Amino acid sequence: MQTIQRELKAVNPEINIEILGVNEIGQDSPTAIALMTGGRNLALLQNTTSQNVWSRWGVVYRDVRILDAQNRLHGVFNVTSQDLGISANREALKAIFLAAARASDSDADKLPDVWEEKYFGGLTIAPEQDSDGDGFDQMTEFVFGTDPTNSNSRPALMTGFTPTGRFTVTFRRWAGSLFDYLLETSPNLAGWSADPDEIIAEGEPRVLFDGTGTSEITFSLVRSKTEQPTGFIRLNATPR
Repeated sequence: MQTIQRELKAVNPEINIEILGVNEIGQDSPTAIALMTGGRNLALLQNTTSQNVWSRWGVVYRDVRILDAQNRLHGVFNVTSQDLGISANREALKAIFLAAARASDSDADKLPDVWEEKYFGGLTIAPEQDSDGDGFDQMTEFVFGTDPTNSNSRPALMTGFTPTGRFTVTFRRWAGSLFDYLLETSPNLAGWSADPDEIIAEGEPRVLFDGTGTSEITFSLVRSKTEQPTGFIRLNATPR
């Protein structure tokens, strides 16, 4: 599965596809965990008797359950009955992943249908509207993963410093491919630059798996506050 995830991201870098495992109850000994995770970096969750998601979901051993951005079931693929050693089966599973990950926008308003349906029950809302009156239109709320029906849920940039004194900014972003996000920095607000010698990402985006279809990412200035006492960061989100 890790190989499939790597192949999907290599061919479709603009589409976010994450794979994690849910381990069966009774298979949580150190030896069993080491056997399943050795040489792999996919996330592994442990099923419990209190949650018992295998039973609630009707899971069959070695099921792959594909969810959309809102954590709704899109399809099921069992890798025992459909051996991934067979090329046709591998391609079929990849196709299901891609179909679930692509964001349909049938009214061409740059808001995914699934997002509009979740919050407004249909596709009648306009991107420039501000349904909850919090000062942010629907487009901005979508781009930064906030709830457009809740005025207490507003887009925000979280700031801080690394242990070495470099200024950081963290934000939520839609994990799919509808928007490009560009971080720029300036020492004086006069000129802006996205040069990687000035500003860099702190690792990979952290997928939240909370049903919002968003991930969280942190950027930092390359120079510390001692080297650069004053610095500014701005964020641009542009529809593709």
